[in-house]
Amino acid sequence: MRIEENQILELLNRLPKGEQEELSRMLNKAFQSEISLTTEALATNSLEQLITLRDIIQGYILTKNYVPNIIDAYNIIDTEKLPSKISFGSIKETPENGD
Repeated sequence: MRIEENQILELLNRLPKGEQEELSRMLNKAFQSEISLTTEALATNSLEQLITLRDIIQGYILTKNYVPNIIDAYNIIDTEKLPSKISFGSIKETPENGD
């Protein structure tokens, strides 16, 4: 078994059965062909295909595990200092402190 095949199987084992099936359906749709993620089927794929599958599955897992909390991120920003008026054109500099 090639390293990439083993990596794919390890990644799949991190997912619940339902997510494995969902991922399989998405891969079939993306590649517009039947993608089987069994040990036997992976052994028939080229190294290039295995690397692509591995990277897609890694990205899927990272996306599922990391969902940023946008509301908290927004609350951290001091919105009082944000401009409330937008205009186009040049800004005339004014001397500060009567200079």
